[in-house]
Amino acid sequence: MTLPSPGDEYNYKSQIADTVYEQKIRQSFAYYSDKWDNQNLSYHYKIKRQWLLTTIQEFYQKTEKNNFHLTILDAGCGNGFYLIDIVEALENIYSVNGVGVDLTEEMIETCRKRALNSKGKYEWIQIDLENDDWKSKLGEQQFDIIMMNGVVCYFKNIPQVLNSLKKLLKPDGKLIIIHHNPNNLTNLVLRIKSLLESEFIWVRNPSKKETINYAETEGYLLNKSQLLPCGGMSYLLYSLGKIFWDGYGLVFTLK
Repeated sequence: MTLPSPGDEYNYKSQIADTVYEQKIRQSFAYYSDKWDNQNLSYHYKIKRQWLLTTIQEFYQKTEKNNFHLTILDAGCGNGFYLIDIVEALENIYSVNGVGVDLTEEMIETCRKRALNSKGKYEWIQIDLENDDWKSKLGEQQFDIIMMNGVVCYFKNIPQVLNSLKKLLKPDGKLIIIHHNPNNLTNLVLRIKSLLESEFIWVRNPSKKETINYAETEGYLLNKSQLLPCGGMSYLLYSLGKIFWDGYGLVFTLK
């Protein structure tokens, strides 16, 4: 059963049947699978990428490549640009394996193509995290780091997904979530975009408080919280963007 979200009256995913929503999401992700390559050039991408790297390194700063192997799961990896960049940067410090999972095969195929010129070690798997097929596809694997970057909002049952990921996280592992506040300027822009482009779906982002509540209910403990200027503002609009931003980075451990 899907739990209601605050502000459901503005939430596209609460207005339609589960099967229709899933179909729309799959169509949207398939359409945009090869259209996000330029995101790694954007200002907010660089901010989020650096925060991810700094956060991961601060948890493992005392380890050395010779005696530590780091495993990272990107849950909702999109076209793979974050995972590939993170793994390549960390390879200079640790031995790293990256696993990227996403809803559509189109996204996963884009990841595979993107990773061809990378020296990192990756596995790309098409998985629906709201169903149980992750059990057969990931087996008994557990990860040091699970990243969820801008994807929490797409799940109809966020607590269910967080509960599933808990089984994939090592006892001392870290769940890292990056997302936008539902009230920032970017969400207004994306909502307008969804009205103009039939392929694009706008969904309401959960607030920081909601996300923390979801995670704590499922057995996580908040370890770190930080506001990030990741609201999609360009560099020239950065100062103005701070008025609207409430992008956030959250790190959880298991209770």
